[in-house]
Amino acid sequence: MKTQLGKTAFISSLAFIFLTGYTFGIQKDLNFLFKDLAGKAKVEGKPTLAILPFKIEAEDMAKNAGAVVAEYGINFFQDSKKFKVVDRADFQKILMEQELAASDLAEPDGAVSMGKLLSARIIITGIITTNFGKTVINAKMLKTETGEVLSAASRNIGVAKWDDFTKSILAEKSQASASLLRSLIVPGWGQYYCGNSVRGTISLLAGLGSLGYAVFATIDAINANTDYKNTDKNVENGIDNDGNKFTSEPEGQAYLDSFYDTYSKKVDIQIIAWSIMGGVWALNMVDASIAGVQLRNKFKPYFTIGPDKSEVIIVYNF
Repeated sequence: MKTQLGKTAFISSLAFIFLTGYTFGIQKDLNFLFKDLAGKAKVEGKPTLAILPFKIEAEDMAKNAGAVVAEYGINFFQDSKKFKVVDRADFQKILMEQELAASDLAEPDGAVSMGKLLSARIIITGIITTNFGKTVINAKMLKTETGEVLSAASRNIGVAKWDDFTKSILAEKSQASASLLRSLIVPGWGQYYCGNSVRGTISLLAGLGSLGYAVFATIDAINANTDYKNTDKNVENGIDNDGNKFTSEPEGQAYLDSFYDTYSKKVDIQIIAWSIMGGVWALNMVDASIAGVQLRNKFKPYFTIGPDKSEVIIVYNF
């Protein structure tokens, strides 16, 4: 029994790592990329910064991947005290007025022109390509007026499936159900997905704790049931579990009843334990739903429909 439970716990742990590690791994790499880029740049004051969609030079990669990477950068620098990111409304206004598609901004000339139109002192551009099976992202921070490279950074993402990753962001981040479904599988996952790490950690610990207690109570009830059945066989032979003979039949029955009472109490505890776990899991899902609604309400696309109407890019602000 212990061996089986150990295997189950091990498999569950691997499943959790697989389900959560994929998305968080890419996010971590992107955060490192922009942190490295910002750390190398020497700037004065708090300059205005514009981040443009990265150019895609890799085959079989989602065309919106460049915008997704740029969106991560936007959110990274919005939280930075070192730069002021160009307002989303201003960005889209210029984009429409100049009749530029988001794909045009990936080109060097288009990027510099856009930076000047936005009155941004600094722009960030980049290229996404592949090299020996790895996704490579190269980013540069430039002075808009001179084109001087202030800093450059590169990150290898490994064998990340960018197409699936991009579709996940585009399709799920705008749906409150995305967080609910995740927390249905693993408590706290939906909250983590929505960026609420504290609530996610609380839900995860509460969920795993209640699950552990329920499993322990179940094992305890199973053991009590086994003891009762073994005792029943011994009582039929007129002896207790230590091999001592009973002086009368009522004495044996009373001995057996004590084991049944113990088993009955263990079952009651088991039911309560699983009820507690169900309640904790339900509260976790409710909280994940709330987090999902809050996330959806914050949905503000930065890169949107271009004038050619043939390309729609909607990227979520994390």
